Amino acid sequence: MKYYTHGVILVVSNPVDILTYKIQQWSGLPTGRVFGSGTALDSARFRFTLAQKFNVDVRNVHGYIVGEHGDTQLPLWSATHIAGMNAEEYAKMHEMPFGDEDKAKIRDDVKQAGAVIIKNKGATYYAIAVTVNTLVETLIKNQNTIRTVSSVIDGPYGIKDVAISLPSMINSNGVERIIEFPITPEEEKQLRDSADALKAILDGVSDI
Repeated sequence: MKYYTHGVILVVSNPVDILTYKIQQWSGLPTGRVFGSGTALDSARFRFTLAQKFNVDVRNVHGYIVGEHGDTQLPLWSATHIAGMNAEEYAKMHEMPFGDEDKAKIRDDVKQAGAVIIKNKGATYYAIAVTVNTLVETLIKNQNTIRTVSSVIDGPYGIKDVAISLPSMINSNGVERIIEFPITPEEEKQLRDSADALKAILDGVSDI
């Protein structure tokens, strides 16, 4: 780009994964210099919902929503922790219900949160604004923060040539690296299915 001075492009508009991929393609910038807000807000909602479920401070909850920012997104239950313990172990220790139905409700509540807000208020403003502010602060202050943002990936979990949200280290360079940790075979399958859904959309806009 003619006037490019080594900055970072942060994509916020939807469909964020598709736009992130196309903008990275159009710009020709290095992978990671272009990234989207992806599922960063979904992950924040996920942690908040878990905090309410288990009646703990949200700062003691760690968990990620990954994949498409949309219908095929998924929570990584195997990497969800409360006070340093796996969420299932924490629930069992404290004799709290946390079965498949509970997980499905949490997943669906997080996925539908934006639509519910739009239905009641007409639009979503504040939550995404806070999320973007956090991401920009991370860039400006070079904080090396881990967030689930969307970037074009080439290899993690066998996924290539698509913009998708995964836990990523963000600093003043943009996405410094993807944090690839072990997940269950079922989670990996769902993640690949999510990537395939995005690729199908990209195939339909390949001439743009």
